[in-house]
Amino acid sequence: MLLRALADVLIVGAGHDPGGGVRPADGGADLAPLREQAGRSPAPRLVVPTRSLDLDLDGAAFTEAVEPPLVVTTRRAPAERVRATESVAEVVVLGDDVVDLTAMVDLLAERGARRMLCEGGPALLAGLLAEDLVDELCLAVAPVVTCGAESRITAGPALAAPAT
Repeated sequence: MLLRALADVLIVGAGHDPGGGVRPADGGADLAPLREQAGRSPAPRLVVPTRSLDLDLDGAAFTEAVEPPLVVTTRRAPAERVRATESVAEVVVLGDDVVDLTAMVDLLAERGARRMLCEGGPALLAGLLAEDLVDELCLAVAPVVTCGAESRITAGPALAAPAT
């Protein structure tokens, strides 16, 4: 929660369910005074990089946001999806076939975002790491560790039993 309170933007990959189960970006009511003291908006702005624009535009992340989300897409994005997304978000095109993550981070910095928090998913994190755009990696560690076929921070055969 504190990381969100300090962030200027919250970056969430389209495969990480933006709009569906993802709530609008907020800093939490308890931390609102901290954001205000730092001269920040009431909530970090949601940023969604996506090639396909396959988003739930009726979801809370779009309909209940304090500030319209910024959706970053490509020149090859379907025109009808671009138009639909523009009705609930600002849409910026950066890249031909894939979102140019370096250009996205540069754009956010030009707009004053100094603290960018990425909350997933694994493909977005891999892309940011590949472009050397990650300064810190914050992990929450639970007392149970498991593996499986789903995309996680670890990938490999499933464990016979969760490790504790």
